Amino acid sequence: MLTAHLLEVDRSRYTVRPALANGEILGRQTVSGISDANNAMAAINASYFAPDGEILGITKMDGTIVSTTYFTRSALGIAANGVPFIGQVGYNGSVTMHGATVSISGVNCERGADSLVLYNRYFDATTNTNEYGQEYIVRDGKVVGIHQANSSIPEKGFVVSVHGTAKDAFANVKVGDKVTIVQDIG
Repeated sequence: MLTAHLLEVDRSRYTVRPALANGEILGRQTVSGISDANNAMAAINASYFAPDGEILGITKMDGTIVSTTYFTRSALGIAANGVPFIGQVGYNGSVTMHGATVSISGVNCERGADSLVLYNRYFDATTNTNEYGQEYIVRDGKVVGIHQANSSIPEKGFVVSVHGTAKDAFANVKVGDKVTIVQDIG
């Protein structure tokens, strides 16, 4: 047996927007808790997630990609004119620093071997990474700090976290170097 619920919304009175449990990627909360925290009239649990709350799909909020997936999936989108659509979405991205370009392995997810992960303000207060990588704190398109692990994520910036071959590619990066990020969700 399949049960479906339909919600008809007057878009002149209400907007549809994504929200995160407790306002960040890491962590969990009931759908009613998220709804209450956002003063929503209605809420839908719209993504798969890992036990720690990490989103297992692509999510974009306020123009910022806040999570990615390693394979193409269907996603709900809302065009600039407010019209919703459903389609296949993939992710491609790269970071260029000090003349080297490395592909982005993920956004706001666990950093694996030989990978580059971007962490932004939607993830958590820190990257929660282990000591085996290198992290570049970026604000206004420039490296403002370099740390080994578990870096604080700046409110108006992000962290480029690298390991293995990705770390080796950025071995010559220094504070003050320009950072270029290219992201495409097709």
